[in-house]
Amino acid sequence: MGEAADSYTSTALLRVAGEPKRLRVRSVLLSRLGPHASEHRFDTELVRIGSAPDNDLVVFDPAVSRAHCRIFLEGGRFVIQDERSKNGTFVNDVPIREAFLLPGMKITLGGVVYRFETAERDETIRPSRTAKLGELVGTSPSMREAFGLIERIAGVDSTVVVFGETGTGKELVARALHDLSRRKEGPFTVVDCGAISPTLIESELFGHERGAFTGALDRKIGSFEQSDGGTVFLDEIGELPMELQVKLLRVLERHEIKRVGGEGYLPIDVRVVAATHRDLGEMVEAGAFRRDLLYRLEVVTIHMPPLRERLEDVALLVRHFLRASSFNRGPDGERKTEHVSPLAMQALTAYPWPGNVRELKHAIERAVGLGDSDTITIGDLPPRVVSEEMVRAEKEPGGTFKDAKRAWVDAFASDYLTRLLERHGGDVNAAAVEADLHPKYMRQLMMQYELGPYGD
Repeated sequence: MGEAADSYTSTALLRVAGEPKRLRVRSVLLSRLGPHASEHRFDTELVRIGSAPDNDLVVFDPAVSRAHCRIFLEGGRFVIQDERSKNGTFVNDVPIREAFLLPGMKITLGGVVYRFETAERDETIRPSRTAKLGELVGTSPSMREAFGLIERIAGVDSTVVVFGETGTGKELVARALHDLSRRKEGPFTVVDCGAISPTLIESELFGHERGAFTGALDRKIGSFEQSDGGTVFLDEIGELPMELQVKLLRVLERHEIKRVGGEGYLPIDVRVVAATHRDLGEMVEAGAFRRDLLYRLEVVTIHMPPLRERLEDVALLVRHFLRASSFNRGPDGERKTEHVSPLAMQALTAYPWPGNVRELKHAIERAVGLGDSDTITIGDLPPRVVSEEMVRAEKEPGGTFKDAKRAWVDAFASDYLTRLLERHGGDVNAAAVEADLHPKYMRQLMMQYELGPYGD
């Protein structure tokens, strides 16, 4: 994202070819002046100030209201807004209801004076060393990179958009961001923008007043208001109607909402994590998504890779499902299934999983339900995942261990190479590149397993 978008937010993810990702964080610095001098740094997009203990900056002064004022970033400029305090908010000794803040300005609350400053810093985002983050599991390079980004941006409270195909774990990313943030004790609310009727989604998000429309018999508190102090996950943000996108933009910039039928705006403190499988840039060009909202959302992005691009994580995921999922527990809590046969695991790691991690989990749940032993075998897996050769190899392994092993390897190799060549339309060279094989050896394997002829 370019500087035009970066300047409108407090956090920006910077990408330079050949270099590690960097996170640019713009902080608010409030320095208390006088005999009790102190300095406070905030890496959040909203700073709430008052005497109540739930504020970001708690001011102990009898003339300061519980919710006195707040500072936020709007259109690239910091704004201070008085929250109807009893004794008022002063900027450079002038009473204000709302004003822009410039570095060096003095803010007076009761008998306390602060100097406002800003600071920027860049931090390098390194791949994580963990194999599990919340319910996300993986050791592939793409997942370690995603984990490193999640771990770092969880604490800065910025808006995040997660891109990825269906079933890649976008909601789990939102949950991990919430659980690693200062909001972890607050509510976590999921709103599926694609599953709610366009006529109801405004009320679902922002709530409504009694009598706001036909059927509104009582006041309804919307998802944003319910999630005050927590996180709202907006799944399939690309499905949000255009007329509501401008209202969401106000939530992101001014941290306030208006109920349907309401007269005034209500301040809220909510982090927004959005997700989509669609290309929002293409939607902007087609006139289906607001460009200013895209800029506000897409500054910090996380891309969840499809499972076919990280098949090395399949075995780890399978073990995680067997260890942690309730479907693998008996009445007494014991595990029903402990192992996966070598050939079954080979089938699982060769299948491209168009439904991604969700499809894999459902396949393991099915295998546990159908299995009659503590080991998942080829016969327990969905037919689409395995070939007939693999089924025969496991049912009729032959006499010696060496013969059985050869049958397993041959069945796996035949099925793997067939799927690989189909994916590349018979292009041997392209298939060899994906398999990390020399094209000459690739053709030898094709002859061995009678998979040709294919052209170069």
